[in-house]
Amino acid sequence: VLMTQGIPYLIKAVQMIQRVSKYYNTSERITSLLIKVTNQMVTTCKAYITDSGLNRVWDQETLIVIGKINECISLLREYQKCFHEARQETSENLGGKVLEVSEVYIFGKSEAFCRRLEKIMEMIAVEQNFNALTQCAIEGIDLMAVKFKNIYHIFQKKPYDTLDPQVTEFDVDFMKFMSEVERLETQLQNFMRTCFRKILSSQNSLQLLQRFQSLNMPCLQEETAHTISCILQHYVAELEATKKLYQTQKDDPPLARNMPPIAGKIVWVRQLFRRVNEPISYFHKHSDILASPEGKAVVQSYNKLAYVLVEFEVVYHNAWMKEISQLQYLLQSTVLVRHPTTEKFLVNFDPQILEIVRETKCMVKLGLEVPEQAVKLAMIEDKLKLNKLQLENVVQSYEDLRKGTRNMFVNLMTPKMEKMEGVLRQGLTMLTWSSVTLETFFQEADQVLHVYRQLLRRVTVISDVRIGSILKEISRTSLVSLPVDGSIKTEDLLTDNEDYTKECSELLNVKSMHIEDAVQDLIELFEKNYEFPPLKPSELQGRKEKRIAFEGKGKEKEKTPAEGSQSEDSKSSDKEEEFKKHCKDLVAYFSRRLLISLQKATRLSLDRIKRRMSAPIKSENVTPFLKAEVHLEIPNLV
Repeated sequence: VLMTQGIPYLIKAVQMIQRVSKYYNTSERITSLLIKVTNQMVTTCKAYITDSGLNRVWDQETLIVIGKINECISLLREYQKCFHEARQETSENLGGKVLEVSEVYIFGKSEAFCRRLEKIMEMIAVEQNFNALTQCAIEGIDLMAVKFKNIYHIFQKKPYDTLDPQVTEFDVDFMKFMSEVERLETQLQNFMRTCFRKILSSQNSLQLLQRFQSLNMPCLQEETAHTISCILQHYVAELEATKKLYQTQKDDPPLARNMPPIAGKIVWVRQLFRRVNEPISYFHKHSDILASPEGKAVVQSYNKLAYVLVEFEVVYHNAWMKEISQLQYLLQSTVLVRHPTTEKFLVNFDPQILEIVRETKCMVKLGLEVPEQAVKLAMIEDKLKLNKLQLENVVQSYEDLRKGTRNMFVNLMTPKMEKMEGVLRQGLTMLTWSSVTLETFFQEADQVLHVYRQLLRRVTVISDVRIGSILKEISRTSLVSLPVDGSIKTEDLLTDNEDYTKECSELLNVKSMHIEDAVQDLIELFEKNYEFPPLKPSELQGRKEKRIAFEGKGKEKEKTPAEGSQSEDSKSSDKEEEFKKHCKDLVAYFSRRLLISLQKATRLSLDRIKRRMSAPIKSENVTPFLKAEVHLEIPNLV
């Protein structure tokens, strides 16, 4: 750039030398001087391009070397321009002295050097064009890139000075290189023609065509125009196919996965519209083929089909808007209902609500207008889902607690169960999906469910651990003592079992009392949670039943004043009487279970005696069970 700015001053200096110097006052000598100037400029340009001979042209980055070559060409062109301007100015000036100089000698070398630079630039441009093949995603085109790279590398390896115009080998190799490139361009055109030989879809073909056009290769322009014409012919058939498909599926179009009905139909019709719109838009932007008579006919067919598709979308969208505007009471229904057969609680959530929310979200994504009611509904979607989930959990917990309550405890736990049901009944009448007190309802429901769950857990623990386990122990208790090995005398057997049964009687009596205490704890637990004033001690004592004893005869507990005084019982409320009855039933239930356990223990003991006294018929080693002496007193025979 600095040298270019100094060219006018250089020419003026030469003119000054010509006027002043007697030696350079001849045409031959001034020509010789200008030739030296030209040679020096060419030499300087070579040094500038090659970094003083350190880097060859092919070893440098493309953009850098192109910039250097353009600057050198501009310098030499400016040199010739300034020379001609100075000469013209001198000839027009009457006082000036014009010498005849040979421009062929002066600028011959610079012209040859410029032509060499232009050829190098042409090769670099070709390399840049074919370099785009390596970045292209078209299958099979990479082979073309490899072929060009081999051709280009062969030329790069030439040993001569590329920038020397006197090296004629470069021109020969250049012609050979361009011939190979031309042959490769022909192969590339054939490759492109092969790719579009069978057009399956206008959209896919245009996408492939865009990849070819992105290469920006001049050799493909003619083939591109031919391909566009072929795609247009196929597009006409696609228009007819799309029209038939629309007529066939318009009443019940296939919907995408998880798409709501209306939005799904709009998406379907938009896909059809996109299928016919993208090719016509491409033809309009990248080609003049639509201006032809054939193209005008295609545009007319497209307009008719596009109008029908857009009308389909508008009709369904307007119908949905009208339907949503009429749905004003979606959230006014109660949150719970009763099952018509089982009378169980059910969550009364209208599935249409979530469908409207899904439709609204899809409509917004599609860029369509949405009613204000639908927008508000979509804004509280998370809250509605959370409330629905909480209600389902509450109802499920209620049903699980009902099923988890054993039959013998149902009557005594009825008040708590009714309290749970009373809280849930609010959802049948008072609470709707838009109620602001739903959170309070959930808190109250969780509280009563927690209380019932805790009570049921305590009752179950007492029943299983303190009563059930002892009953199992009693049922597995042996009531007789039998010899392990050998035989035993009858007197010893009776003596041993008298002592053993006394021990068993005491043990079973203790266990029976433990069961009775546990039952009494259950009754007290139910009494605390039965929601009426505590019973009097005399009344509570009167609930005790006969205790099963194991020391001979059963002993009945003394009757309490509550049992003897009918007048005091009559003063109790119906609820208290009902509670007493249920407590007696509970005591009777566990008394029966205790009796059953004793029966099992008795049966177990008898089975042991039976197995001990019995011996297998084929057994050789039989151990007698009893030892006894039998004396026969035979009567006197006459």
